[in-house]
Amino acid sequence: MTARALGVLAVAAAFLCSPRALSAEEKSPHDYVTVKSQEGLTFNVPEDWPVEKRGSTVGPVPVEEYLAMKFAKVNERIDALEKRVSQLESEEEKRKHAARQKMLGSEPAVEKSSEEEKS
Repeated sequence: MTARALGVLAVAAAFLCSPRALSAEEKSPHDYVTVKSQEGLTFNVPEDWPVEKRGSTVGPVPVEEYLAMKFAKVNERIDALEKRVSQLESEEEKRKHAARQKMLGSEPAVEKSSEEEKS
């Protein structure tokens, strides 16, 4: 192969391996913006950004309120995930403890106490 053919091949390989070429659905910032009309006014804002009338002015809520709303949703999601992780860790510890007890040849303490109550 000639040097020129190798150069073209290298450029093509670099383009195909770029993150942009690899992403199946790349969205531009404009894909997240919608046009909202209220009282004859048009606003280009994200879909979840509320437009309100405050006093005699119509417009999107202030950036601070919008970000607080977004962070509140993120915090709720983080709290739910932390709760789920701790629940899974607890279940895993119980499972490990039961497996250790079974391996040592004794029954788990929970099962012993329930059998003793029957006697």
